[in-house]
Amino acid sequence: MELHQIISNNETVSVSKKWHTAPESLFSEILNKKIKNPDITGASVKSEDTASVAIGTITRDMPTVSHLLVKHPQYQKDCWHIIHAKTNQNKPFDKIKAGETIYIHPATSEITWGKKQAPKQSLVAGARNPDLDKPDEILSIRLLDAVKPYIGTSYKKIDCYELVVKGIKSLGYKYYGQEGIKNSLTKMAVRDRLPANAYLTGEGLTEKTGKIMVSKSYGKIDNPAQIAREFIHEIKPLVKEGYILSFSTLKKGHTGIISKRENQWTFINSGFMDNSVRQNVNTNEVGEEFLMDEIENWLTLAKKRKEPLKITIGTLDKKKLEMFM
Repeated sequence: MELHQIISNNETVSVSKKWHTAPESLFSEILNKKIKNPDITGASVKSEDTASVAIGTITRDMPTVSHLLVKHPQYQKDCWHIIHAKTNQNKPFDKIKAGETIYIHPATSEITWGKKQAPKQSLVAGARNPDLDKPDEILSIRLLDAVKPYIGTSYKKIDCYELVVKGIKSLGYKYYGQEGIKNSLTKMAVRDRLPANAYLTGEGLTEKTGKIMVSKSYGKIDNPAQIAREFIHEIKPLVKEGYILSFSTLKKGHTGIISKRENQWTFINSGFMDNSVRQNVNTNEVGEEFLMDEIENWLTLAKKRKEPLKITIGTLDKKKLEMFM
């Protein structure tokens, strides 16, 4: 087994997965390039002072509180009851600026926003325990929360790359336009004399918007199951929920967001759900799968194709994302 590994405070591992096809020999050109910095966010959080839970961020795609409620799996059915509740009457919802995080109090349904809600947050789910005093860790939790409402959406509507993009956009950052992330990635590819879409991958997003925590390449793959177990054990102290994971072979790639369910690592992505945590397996959609099984799948695929596999994991970097506000 040949491998190359980078694990440091400034780097993370990521590899693109399910059937996100790249142009001919595109990945072969990119595979050996060092990926620099990605970023991530998403998760339900609770303010220690208010006990309010974050439901999302106001953006161009989600311009109102009702948009966020309708998209939220827990509150969508009660959207209008919440909006018109006594505790929310006469609130200036029409004056909320883009970029504001919206919170709801689970007991009273009161909607709040503003900087007063952000200090010292702790996770609702006891299994997650990142240091939420750090802006980048908060971003990762918010990113995870942002992609969860898309679970069950057909792959035809949202592929794996688009899922991560939607998550980042929901945090208030620009993806399209002259000052957006996509244009910046395209320019970077042209500068490196590659096809314009060369960096429109999970690795590219991580490099442009975050930090690589783990980057590992496997050449000769003998035992995919054993390697997957070793890999999970290796990254355990480095990885947190909301990190971006990408898989890349010479011609195929895949990306998604790392999560957790009942103390088991999982992977929220869009593709063929052959390792789903739910019963609806073998569907082509946005779903949640067991992470170790997904890693083994990609190692098996690379072995079958006799191609190297690169796995990259990264976290969003608030400073890098500032230019895309």
